[in-house]
Amino acid sequence: MHREETHLDGLLMAWCEAFKPVIDRSVEAGSVPERHGRPAFIELAVNDHAVRLTSAGLGELGISLDLEALKVDAFDDLVGGLRANMPSVAWPVRISIKLEDLGERSWWRPRPVAMGVAGKLFGSFFERANDMVTPVSKWAAFGEVRGLDRLAEGMRLINIACPPSNRPVGAWSTGSNLIGSEHISVEDIYARTEVEVVLKQSLFRRGLEGFREMIEGGRFVPLNNDDRTWFVTAELESLESNPMGRKRRFPDVMDDINDRLALSRSEDFEP
Repeated sequence: MHREETHLDGLLMAWCEAFKPVIDRSVEAGSVPERHGRPAFIELAVNDHAVRLTSAGLGELGISLDLEALKVDAFDDLVGGLRANMPSVAWPVRISIKLEDLGERSWWRPRPVAMGVAGKLFGSFFERANDMVTPVSKWAAFGEVRGLDRLAEGMRLINIACPPSNRPVGAWSTGSNLIGSEHISVEDIYARTEVEVVLKQSLFRRGLEGFREMIEGGRFVPLNNDDRTWFVTAELESLESNPMGRKRRFPDVMDDINDRLALSRSEDFEP
């Protein structure tokens, strides 16, 4: 028995139904085999400035698809709903949609299999499950999930507990010595401050019910070994045009050094 769709999940499913005919037309124009191995995916990332649509696996199936064609009216409704209901600490919101059994043509359907906030994806094939992103029913096949409204509620609770900050958004990870030597656990949680990272980690690990109970109790309670961790952050660029941003890489830093060395050879250079 499927549970009743909530507001944001309903907008997501309305978009899935609306873009299915667009993909159907691309399938009819292509040469998709009726039986194929790797499934295709559509991924949406959203923040308050930009949206990003990407695909995986369509080219291998011989499908040529203009992703802009998926931005039908229901897409605008979904993006508008996310921006109206998610606080700024939620960005970027991510949704991964599996194009299940695309080669069957007559009965395939888009299935949301993962969704998340702050750069994360939760679902059967991604980060460990919690009580926010859950299967559509206990008999759900293909890992289909819902949870956008519960994710929004969790982000609103974090907004209550997290002091505002003007620091730039980074992709945060944690280090610890729990295994006997220092190591980094790459988590890439999007946040501005250490407080925000800790609150998001706590929500993702406790689940919404446990996190809500703690916030309403008025006191933060750490989990086991939380006191043995520290924080590492990677700078993110281009968030205004790409919800996932871009991490600076070694070639970027090398270019900065070479630009500085070139400037040092000019007569006007001042160290």
